[in-house]
Amino acid sequence: MMRMRLLGLVAVLCSMVVAAFSAGCVQLSRAHPDRRNYVLEVSRPESSMTAAARADSISVRNFTISARYESGELVYRQSEFNYAADFYNRFFVSPEILVTEETRTWLKESGMFRNILEPGSHAIAQYILEGSIATIQGDYRKTPLAVLEIQFLVSEGADARGKILMQKDYRKEIPLPRAEAKALVQGLNQALAQILQDFEADLRKALP
Repeated sequence: MMRMRLLGLVAVLCSMVVAAFSAGCVQLSRAHPDRRNYVLEVSRPESSMTAAARADSISVRNFTISARYESGELVYRQSEFNYAADFYNRFFVSPEILVTEETRTWLKESGMFRNILEPGSHAIAQYILEGSIATIQGDYRKTPLAVLEIQFLVSEGADARGKILMQKDYRKEIPLPRAEAKALVQGLNQALAQILQDFEADLRKALP
């Protein structure tokens, strides 16, 4: 008799668990926001000056980036010493790769050089471009800003023993309508376009 009662009790408990699952009262998993991936992409203004291609080639080496931005996650500066990385919003590939690719495309469309060479090319380059991203973040301490800072160094090729032609830092701060990921990436794209415009103008002056 006791055994029959225990079996009955187990059956009742099982039916209650099944009913709870059927009614949605018990959830084994909790919904999480989807991760979003962004890219940096700029285009030359229609009014941007172009020139006939020179009889020179430039090698654009892969850019480097400050260690605080290596993860690829969007970074927000919240106070003087407090930074936050956004796990759910990140660049599709490392930001230094994106900036390198956009710089190569920008120079190619400028018409300044006959060839834009990539690392590993066996062709001889008259000039070498190196870049380093010092800052790429949202500054949310007061008015939201997209902040991008890049250091460019252009040297002459091996025949000139690496003589530095120009070296300059470029920094842009773009006001944002709101402190959110999409607006930040749009601001960074705008900042990158302005930096590449300024760099191109300076490079034209520096070339012999």
